Amino acid sequence: MKNRKERLTYEYFKLIFLKVLVFICLACVTIFSSSCAIGHANQLRNLRIDSTPQNASVRVYDSQNRLVLDSTTPATYRTDKGRNANYRVVISKPGFATHSSRIETKGNGMIWADILCGGLLALLGPAWPAQEAGWRDGQWREATNGKEEWPFMYAVGAGYAVGATLLTATSNNTSVPNTNRINVRLQQEPFASRVVNKMIREIPQNTTIAILNLNSTSRTETADIRNDLTFRFHETRRFTLIDRVNLDAIIREQRLQWSGEIDTRTAVELGRFSGVRIVITGNLVAISNSWAVPTLRTNQSGSTWTENVWYTANSRHLTVQALDVETGRIISIAKEHEWDIEDPQYNRERDAIIRAVRRLQSEIQTNTAIAISNINSDNVNTSAVFTDEITFRLFETQRFRIMNRGDLDRIRREQGLQHTGQVDPRTATELRRLHGVGVIITGDITYSGNNQFLTLQALDTETANVISVAREQIR
Repeated sequence: MKNRKERLTYEYFKLIFLKVLVFICLACVTIFSSSCAIGHANQLRNLRIDSTPQNASVRVYDSQNRLVLDSTTPATYRTDKGRNANYRVVISKPGFATHSSRIETKGNGMIWADILCGGLLALLGPAWPAQEAGWRDGQWREATNGKEEWPFMYAVGAGYAVGATLLTATSNNTSVPNTNRINVRLQQEPFASRVVNKMIREIPQNTTIAILNLNSTSRTETADIRNDLTFRFHETRRFTLIDRVNLDAIIREQRLQWSGEIDTRTAVELGRFSGVRIVITGNLVAISNSWAVPTLRTNQSGSTWTENVWYTANSRHLTVQALDVETGRIISIAKEHEWDIEDPQYNRERDAIIRAVRRLQSEIQTNTAIAISNINSDNVNTSAVFTDEITFRLFETQRFRIMNRGDLDRIRREQGLQHTGQVDPRTATELRRLHGVGVIITGDITYSGNNQFLTLQALDTETANVISVAREQIR
């Protein structure tokens, strides 16, 4: 009896040893198989970030507010594995409102559950009835019909463990974010906000500013943008703003009047009576442009034909400039536009202006004072948009001193000259004598058949000679 019990005890502890060994092996198999499942789900753990429009700055911060990604859209970031995590995604682009959102990722807590459930299933499950039967009857060999059946039992347990591991790991998609793709449509900031963001870098801090009415055919829109500009400049806490009511009262009392762009003389008088150093003026122009796109049509019988599909883009163009009342120079220009649908004609016109300005600037001496006359066109609004765009592009080169166009308008009024794009020698002489203007830019928009052309001329105010000409097709 003693020998039998010793033998059964030996067999029992041998079984326990083998079970522990198999449990360790199954734990390793569980972790390995879970890792395979995690690797299979890697493409789901890649956080893809995109925006419309693209090439926007994207920054990702972790839960400790540490920067973990600094790139441009489209971008991809792999989230942390195996644990819960929070991320803050910030997408920004000049001229658009900044977008900020939070992303949560969930770690996989089922790996250890796989080990316990799968491993313990093998440790305590299939072999447990045989163990109980052996101790209850005192007949281990008899309980197993004289055969050691533990290899079969552990094979079944291993199958349970691996099956449970793969099922759990693949079904839980370890560390998969709640959303694995972010595609944000950035919203354009209001006109005034975009304009002020550009101008505050070029206007000296603590400067006294007066914001005048903008030139526009719509008084309602003009008043709205003026109010918005006032609010945005005030919000920066960097400038002193003259109250609009007091400003209008000063203008009425001093009988300061101007038509179109404010001239330097009026601006100086306004500054003398109100203490203003910088005057903010601008233009708001609305344009509607239609074009046809040939489109192939097919009927039910298979016949095809080409039909013109017409599109109409309604756009608004805002140009705001800061005029130094002491020097009469424009110290900052900001230009923004928006439309209901993108207008390809605007892009063609802008590209033609850029090419023409590049040609002129190569033939005009650096630091020359330049005045830009109105560009002649059949459409008044088109003329205004071209004039503002040329002014902005020349100012953007940072090579010239752009003078106030209001002075050109005032001299013409005083001399009884028509408000056209051409500049006569008397006007050129007066601009040079009064304001030190060295070059006047004039231009025309003309048509030749179906082709549209932009022609710009640079006129020397001292000699009245043309020193540069640029002619570009708008295509």
